[in-house]
Amino acid sequence: MGKFKPLLPMGEKSVLEHTIDLFMQAGICDIRVVIGHRTEEIVALIKATGAEAIENPHYESGMFSSIKAGIQSLAKPKEAFFVLPIDIPLVRRQSLLDLLNAWKNYKKKILYPTFINRRRHPPIISTTLIQDILAWNGIGGLRSFLKQHEHHADEVPVADIVANHMDISVQNGAPFQAGEVVYSVFISVISLWI
Repeated sequence: MGKFKPLLPMGEKSVLEHTIDLFMQAGICDIRVVIGHRTEEIVALIKATGAEAIENPHYESGMFSSIKAGIQSLAKPKEAFFVLPIDIPLVRRQSLLDLLNAWKNYKKKILYPTFINRRRHPPIISTTLIQDILAWNGIGGLRSFLKQHEHHADEVPVADIVANHMDISVQNGAPFQAGEVVYSVFISVISLWI
């Protein structure tokens, strides 16, 4: 049986709390956590952190449906947003700050953090692409959409040194550690609006 990624322990907090904290420490206040599977277990936790829980009734359709739900929940358009799957919690605060600082100077609509010339998470995406994302057929998910808009993309080198993905099994309920992977059907996206 798989583990429920958002509630896995990561230090003294859950993966979800750690991830929300990370973005708050980078100065991002509008944080939306898109949920679908096992919502009753995490909605109170999300609200306690100050983030907003957005329910995706179509979560079984895959991650792209969660991205769309997050985008559709945006009441007041901002400049840009981050999208971060819950199973990638090992992003550094400084990497977010580097992306935010670069965003002010770059004229592109998509910025990717890179480490050793390899793209990482989370990309920062201009809200000018929202209507195109919502109209996207979903084939290949957000990754395919972003590839179609490569001419709008640029890269920002960051100092992340971890692969930062949680897809190895956690033994005996042990806390998540870098390099471990967990299995779950849950897909969650944290959308952060700036």
